[in-house]
Amino acid sequence: MAVFALVEKSAFPPIIIFRFGGPVAANVGRAPANILIPRNNGVVYIPRGVAQQGQLAAAIAEVERMLGSDVVRLRYTIGANWSDEPAIFFRVILSDEASKRDRLHAAASRVQTLIQEHVDPLNSWGLMPYYNFRSQTEQEMLKEPAWA
Repeated sequence: MAVFALVEKSAFPPIIIFRFGGPVAANVGRAPANILIPRNNGVVYIPRGVAQQGQLAAAIAEVERMLGSDVVRLRYTIGANWSDEPAIFFRVILSDEASKRDRLHAAASRVQTLIQEHVDPLNSWGLMPYYNFRSQTEQEMLKEPAWA
């Protein structure tokens, strides 16, 4: 789909107008009035994880079954990270036993490793993975719906 900008005669230098996420030159002053110039961004990239969310959900559900009793719940959200790149944000509720200081690192590492090996969010789905962990007791105190 092409996006058009109206080019008008003007004595002013070009003004950059941002439309639909990209710049379009206007007020160029060299073209006759009322000429439409197409703007083509080329190919639009949509990560597989966004386009095929049902398959991604099935892959994550399979990993959740592998995690065992250390993981009470595994939730995720697909969105954009701090640099506006496609990302998947995992929210993992660990059992209180797995959240103890002597087991926390091993439990969290196991979750990340299983997701990386069986889902591979970045290479297979085009989504940068981020992980947040919480204990079952902590979730019961905070009662955040996104983690439920």
